[in-house]
Amino acid sequence: MAMNTNIIFVFLCLALVTLAAGASFDCDMAPADPQDRRTNKEQLVITTFNVEWLFDGVTGPSSCPWKTAEEADRHLELVATFVATMNPLPDVLMMQEVQDCDMLRRLAKALPGGEAVYRAYMVKGTDTSTQQNTGMLTKIDPETHVFRTSDRFPYPIGGEQCGYKGSDGTQGVSKHMFAQLRVGSRRLALANIHFLAFPTESTRCAKREAQANVIRYQVDEFLTKGMDVIILGDHNDYSADVPDSADNKPSSRVVNILRNGVIKGASSPAANATTPSITESMSLEEVSALVKQPSRYTSAYGTDLVSQIDHLLISNSLIGSLSHAYIDHGFPRGVVSDHWPLTAVLKTSDW
Repeated sequence: MAMNTNIIFVFLCLALVTLAAGASFDCDMAPADPQDRRTNKEQLVITTFNVEWLFDGVTGPSSCPWKTAEEADRHLELVATFVATMNPLPDVLMMQEVQDCDMLRRLAKALPGGEAVYRAYMVKGTDTSTQQNTGMLTKIDPETHVFRTSDRFPYPIGGEQCGYKGSDGTQGVSKHMFAQLRVGSRRLALANIHFLAFPTESTRCAKREAQANVIRYQVDEFLTKGMDVIILGDHNDYSADVPDSADNKPSSRVVNILRNGVIKGASSPAANATTPSITESMSLEEVSALVKQPSRYTSAYGTDLVSQIDHLLISNSLIGSLSHAYIDHGFPRGVVSDHWPLTAVLKTSDW
C-alpha cells in the first residue's frame, strides 16, 4: 500500500510539473454577465502594443530573447511600469507577442487596479515557430467568447506589386483574435492582428495581402450586421495613405485591403460564398492621420531606423466619436519593447 501511495504521489507531482511547464490558454470564454469597469464612461481608450516577447523565460522557443525567468520577469516589470504611466490608461489593451493567458494575467495583476479592473482574454493561435499569440486586457468584458478564424485566402492576388515569382498558394493568419464588446448602445467588433514580418520581402508581401483578405472578410461580416469595427495590431507593413515619419512606401496593398475591402477577384474562403458589396459607409479610416507625421513611428529596427508598421483603423461609423490619437514614445527605443503603442480615444458620452 505504501508503494502504491508513493507511486501515486510521484505521478501527481509529475502531472503538476507538466501542467506548470505547459502554456495556459483558458481565457477565451466570455463571462455570463459582462461588466464595464471603466471609471470614466465618457470615453473609450483603445491601445495596440507589441510588447516584444511577453514570455516567462522558462518555456517557449529558443528564439525568445529571455533565457531565464529573471530576465523575463524584468521585461514584464518594464512593460507593466510603462503601461501604468500611460495617461489615460487603456480601457482595452490589445497586445501582440504574448505567450499565454498566464502572462496576460501576470501583467494585469501588475497594473493599477489589478485583475479587479483588467481581465485577460486570448484564443490560442497556430504559430508553432514563435509560439506567440495576440491577447487582450480589458476593463470591458466581451459579450461572446473571443475567437479566431481558420480561413485561408489565395496568393498572389491579381495586380500585386510585391514582385512575387513563386508558386500559387493559400495563406491564413496564425496570430489574431476577434472580440465583441458592448459599450453603451454600441456593439464593437475588434480584430487584434499580427501579420507576417518583413514589409518589403516579396514572398511575405504576397502572403500578407492574403492575410489582409482573411481579416477583412470577417470584418465585412461584422459590418453587415451593423457593428462598429476596429482593426488594430502589428501589420508589419506601411500605409500608402498615411505615410510614416520616414515616408516608407508599401509594396503591398495590406492596409488598403483592411481599409477598403477584400480585393475584387479574390476567391472567398467559404464554398459557394461571396464577399459582401462594400459601400463607402463600410470603409475604415486610419487614426494615425491625427498624429503629426514626424511622430508617426511605432517600430524600431537596426541601429537608428524607425517606421510605422502598427496601425489602428476604425469603421466610418466611429469617425464622429474619435477624439484624438497618439503614439506614446515614453521610453527609449528597445528599453521596454522594439515597438511603441498606438492609442485612439473615442468619446462615448452619447453612446
